Amino acid sequence: MREYRGKDKQTGEWRYGYLFADDYIRHIDVDGIPWLREVDPDTVGQSTGLPDRDGVTIYEGDKLECLIDSEEVVSNVYWDDGGFVIDGNHGYSPFLGEIATPLYRKVVGNIHDKE
Repeated sequence: MREYRGKDKQTGEWRYGYLFADDYIRHIDVDGIPWLREVDPDTVGQSTGLPDRDGVTIYEGDKLECLIDSEEVVSNVYWDDGGFVIDGNHGYSPFLGEIATPLYRKVVGNIHDKE
């Protein structure tokens, strides 16, 4: 079961954990206490299970700096056709796993935060 994240409706902070219904995430706080937090469903994204070059987990909705055809591009990560892909500003939408090594992937933001 993959982890999800979403923005807390009360605090605006990111919550990480397991999706419950469409707009609640169950997470464990620093004291080990489980919480069920209501999140904005428009911000919910699933973990890809893949790290970037700094070991940061990549989530659906992240902006990813990556190397494609020897060109450094920033693309958005999303779910399509049975897998995580990056948007195709470069002529096609490769599956995230096709970017062979984490050395060529870096999370530089996401589509939900103003950066």
